[in-house]
Amino acid sequence: RLNATGQKVAFRCGTSETLVAQSATTIWLRIVKTGSTYEGFYSTDGAAWVSIASYAYADAQTVKIGIAAFNGDIVAGEIEAKFEYFSCGGVTDAFTSEVLDTAWSWIREAPTHWSLTSSPGYMTITTQYGDLPSSTAPANNLLIRNAPSSIAFVAATKKITDSASGLAIFKTNDAILCTGPVGANNIVALTVATGNVA
Repeated sequence: RLNATGQKVAFRCGTSETLVAQSATTIWLRIVKTGSTYEGFYSTDGAAWVSIASYAYADAQTVKIGIAAFNGDIVAGEIEAKFEYFSCGGVTDAFTSEVLDTAWSWIREAPTHWSLTSSPGYMTITTQYGDLPSSTAPANNLLIRNAPSSIAFVAATKKITDSASGLAIFKTNDAILCTGPVGANNIVALTVATGNVA
């Protein structure tokens, strides 16, 4: 169905999702937290930002934030998602080191499917079959770190790929994902995934 602004909204498997068509494969993604509201944005130039959607989501648990790349379609094969940087709360990782900063940790790490050296200056995560939420094939290689404890923060990344990859906020077993563009319709999405995440 369509929401009030004409965007497609789907509800499935405990997930609410807002979808917007955007054809660029190099894209900037941003999640802005204000109080208990999380709003997703995308940009094609890193300067002008377009809102995708927002969700009110109370912080009852410790919040982690980071990047994710996965493939919910088993026939699509593996795709390299390249992240140029991650920034949040005044801290930026430009992924210029060959060694991952110790502030990061993995959920379901697949060591053969990520690299800081295959494309220097990028965190490259090669997608594998998996999805969020999923009780049978949960996504691998979710890269997370502690989110700021403040009531408001901005998280951003720049990525090059056509895959289900982007920013992720994790709270216990739920997640908010700002991903895309992906698929034949070049969809950018803000997704709330509940259950079977971590």
